[in-house]
Amino acid sequence: MGQICGLIILLPHRFFRYEHCDHHTYTQLPGQDPEHIPTPKTYREYLLYLSAIPYWKAKFTEVSRHAMGRLSDVEKRFIRMTEHVGRPNVAQISDNTRTNLVSVSWRFLCWNMNYHAEHHYVPLVPYHALPRLHQKLRDHIYVEPRGYLGAHIDILRQIHEARA
Repeated sequence: MGQICGLIILLPHRFFRYEHCDHHTYTQLPGQDPEHIPTPKTYREYLLYLSAIPYWKAKFTEVSRHAMGRLSDVEKRFIRMTEHVGRPNVAQISDNTRTNLVSVSWRFLCWNMNYHAEHHYVPLVPYHALPRLHQKLRDHIYVEPRGYLGAHIDILRQIHEARA
């Protein structure tokens, strides 16, 4: 049911659940509460908010941006952190760079840069050829089969172990 409702309002259910959890953690803290609504300063701002025009404008902008293969700065940081963070600080590309196995839609949005170790091995290979290069190198590089989320879980595990 959450998936259907999320589709209707252009808000993926899983994303909403995490975002809403942050809302409960940081309620009414500007810049931290993702659902924070500043108090309108005018009747016009009040009516504009009630109309839902800002919401739908933001949602259609986001969908259009994703359809064109463009990511927000937050999305880029989420992805970029998985490329090298948590890998050994050594010169060997097979060890210091991570390739993440992700869905076709993520590969499209990221121009196949989830094949990051392959990109480092042969930087001149165009983005559309990286999946073919992966087939040749996959046994010689570090591959995270759980994708970006798996990479973040690994990074968090390393932080936890370092603190213990």
